[in-house]
Amino acid sequence: MLTCLLFVVNNICAQETLFLIKATPFEDPYEFFVELPAALLKYDKDSMLLKESLNLATYEERVREIRYYYNEKCIIIVKKTKQFENYLAIINIKQQFDSLIIKKSLCPESYNYLDYKLFNITQKPIICIECVNFDKEKHEYLNGKSIDDTTYMELTANDYKNIILSGTLFNIEKSDYQNVYTEESSGNLRIPVVRNIEKRPVFPLILPDSLQFGKKETKLILIRNENHFVLRENRTTYTEEGIGETSLIIFDYITQQWYRQKIKGSYRNINSYGSWLAGVVYDDRGMHKKDYKESPGKEDRKKLNSKNEFDADKRFFYFNVYSPGILYLFNTSTKKYIEWHTNQGDSEILLVENDYVYYRINDELYKAAIVNGEKLGRTELLIKDLQVLDIHWAFIFE
Repeated sequence: MLTCLLFVVNNICAQETLFLIKATPFEDPYEFFVELPAALLKYDKDSMLLKESLNLATYEERVREIRYYYNEKCIIIVKKTKQFENYLAIINIKQQFDSLIIKKSLCPESYNYLDYKLFNITQKPIICIECVNFDKEKHEYLNGKSIDDTTYMELTANDYKNIILSGTLFNIEKSDYQNVYTEESSGNLRIPVVRNIEKRPVFPLILPDSLQFGKKETKLILIRNENHFVLRENRTTYTEEGIGETSLIIFDYITQQWYRQKIKGSYRNINSYGSWLAGVVYDDRGMHKKDYKESPGKEDRKKLNSKNEFDADKRFFYFNVYSPGILYLFNTSTKKYIEWHTNQGDSEILLVENDYVYYRINDELYKAAIVNGEKLGRTELLIKDLQVLDIHWAFIFE
């Protein structure tokens, strides 16, 4: 059973309005003495200011996760209370975007909330809430809820064939990816949602002969939507540039093509916006802090004097990653690759839409045209504001 509370946000939308979300998700946000600010912000083109449309965090309810589903036009926020309850807050970005629906995820008695995934069932996005109790014979319980209406359903492991995966962000411990197991003599990818190996569903896409692994291994599906499927094949430590590489297996649903693609960086940080994959190059420096390397721009970030208790440099150290300040776009249909260097470790792509890319460098928000799908054109500084330091998501309401 799910309980719904509806909060109406009045008069916050205008034609082609840019909205941004600032937040610093953390698995247990109550590890911090104060709540980490989180809010839905509206960019005012006339005044070039950020205006708060909705506060998303209080001392009693803090942000644990945020996932942005670009094709489904929704943002799902997992909140955690002081009583260790979990809530799902859903921002719908649709024709009548005027509300924030907050849904409390309730598992059956004696079951605990573990995670959620988004499924595409009968052309409707369905949230699958996974509850577990390892002491019971049936230790998994899957609870389904439509994000568009009040439809409720009990789901099964087989519904994982319809999974939607939005991508990953380095500064979120629980990103939106799915573990799968390869098989020795086939291209099957089994989804380990139940303990019985034979009952584990087989992912609908079967790897072609040229891309099979020939052994049982754990792999990660990083992205799966109506445009493309992205599987992380492997990663290397360092290239001659001193930056790692990741090998991806991609299936493009538009061209119906399979292929391998190498990208810079050994740490997963890649998102999907239509036909574009957008990423930030990060390197995983391994388990040993002795390998830790300062990301460029630390002195610049110090001067900004961020008030965030878990700012960029603390996140880099906590997750043990190195960010050289490289952003990239890759079109899975045309295979066009666009890369640019910011020389600042705290930079990231926030949105790709209508042939424009929106990205930030420290406390500055930029907009750049994508020219002929193969290079960046004129770049425009939209705003310089300390709040931009904590912005990691953006969307446009038209």
